[in-house]
Amino acid sequence: MDAYVFLVQAQASGLVFRREAAARALLDEGLPRRNDASLRYRFRNISAIVQELGGPLLIGYSPAQQVGAGVRERIRAMLLANVHFNELVAADRIGRLATDTPSVPRADALAALAKLRRQIDEVEREFTGVRGIGHNNPPGPIAPVDDRRVAFEAARADIATLESELAKPAVDQQIVTRHSEGLLKFGVQMTTWIGQRTTKFVDAFLVALAPAVVLKVTGLMPQIIEALSTVAKSIGH
Repeated sequence: MDAYVFLVQAQASGLVFRREAAARALLDEGLPRRNDASLRYRFRNISAIVQELGGPLLIGYSPAQQVGAGVRERIRAMLLANVHFNELVAADRIGRLATDTPSVPRADALAALAKLRRQIDEVEREFTGVRGIGHNNPPGPIAPVDDRRVAFEAARADIATLESELAKPAVDQQIVTRHSEGLLKFGVQMTTWIGQRTTKFVDAFLVALAPAVVLKVTGLMPQIIEALSTVAKSIGH
């Protein structure tokens, strides 16, 4: 659900990206009991509840009304508790979702990317700083951290490539789109890690995350979208 809201935020900001490719990042994270078809249908289930609540839908995922009563109530409660979803609903109602993309100086885009890199570095330190606890879990970094470090490194590489493109007189739009999608995929991965935090025994590392760390991670999501939106607006300036 958090990944759905994150992608709607990106869509509402006017970002151009392949929605299905971004959503499939959930499968890359080993989402239990899901394949491409079931993931798509679950996103359509979420669209149905979003529609009931008056929120903006993720393009390409028309509402599927066949949702079990228990699942419907759980999704509804999660959406209503999501601050970013409530902001999207409020903005949609007063017509404040992105309808145009006024240009900004490239210096602004570079500053936004630099800020995003700093926030990613800070969140990574929190992630890799968590240590094993509990039965048969000795002190020391938990194994999945290595996989997550790869994701953080990939995000920094995407930022570096975007910075390099913005330094050129003529920007390669395909490169910008590809690496912007890479950062959106990273955002989806982050929502998945946090979403798995409450799943019993799914990952001792995630369960060990303190609430303050979760807040930092969720605070990173809007910064990813803000940075990418600023990059998009700066192209051609």
